[in-house]
Amino acid sequence: MSHPSLGLPPIQRTAGLPPAAARVDAARARLATRALEIAIDRDPTLRERYDEIGLRRLLRDTVALIDRVVDAMKASKPEIIATNLSKDQENKLQDAFQGA
Repeated sequence: MSHPSLGLPPIQRTAGLPPAAARVDAARARLATRALEIAIDRDPTLRERYDEIGLRRLLRDTVALIDRVVDAMKASKPEIIATNLSKDQENKLQDAFQGA
């Protein structure tokens, strides 16, 4: 078992993950930040309704949600159910999942 305070190496979060899950996990902070930026762009009142601490909590919660998505991806084979992408974009996404 890992225990950094005892001098043991920290747990590697991406060890044993499928490639797609490892990519999502490696980019989780960037994905969470971008998701919050998009949410604020779509609903500017978020900045009025939440102060800086509230926005940081939303960001933290988004990172936690992405962690759950990664856990789901490693537990089963991910499948695209529906998208709002163009056919070309959807094919590229499908190819990325096939490589996972």
